[in-house]
Amino acid sequence: MMEETISKTALARKLLLDFWSDFSQHSIAEFTNYLQENDLVEIKQTHINSAIRTASQLGVLKRVGRGKYEAGSNFHNDLDIPVKKTVGIRFVLQQTKRVLSIPINIMGLSPKEREMIPRLQGLYTECEKMLEELEKAEVENEISE
Repeated sequence: MMEETISKTALARKLLLDFWSDFSQHSIAEFTNYLQENDLVEIKQTHINSAIRTASQLGVLKRVGRGKYEAGSNFHNDLDIPVKKTVGIRFVLQQTKRVLSIPINIMGLSPKEREMIPRLQGLYTECEKMLEELEKAEVENEISE
């Protein structure tokens, strides 16, 4: 009887998606350490390299430096990604807040565009509030665990 098994490269790819789903930059060495800490030593460096190369080619990971990667533009399109909703929501809110904090030269804006400034300021404030709520909920969850 043949057992259904997942190839080591496919397993590395699945774990890679889980590892990078925090949307932070990580090195290949950090990923390798993660595998070792979780007793997944049967996954060799060749499997890891193959999984990372494929993920990079598909835009799931983006190279940000020598041996460093972060979630790429196609990261969310991959159906195998575990849903870490709070992390994803926080990432979107932080990026939105960062973009909204960029100074705008109002002299170059049309009257219609100027009308949007208070709404954008409100959106920035709303992002701040939501980030605070997420942080507060996380602290409460840590205490209850």
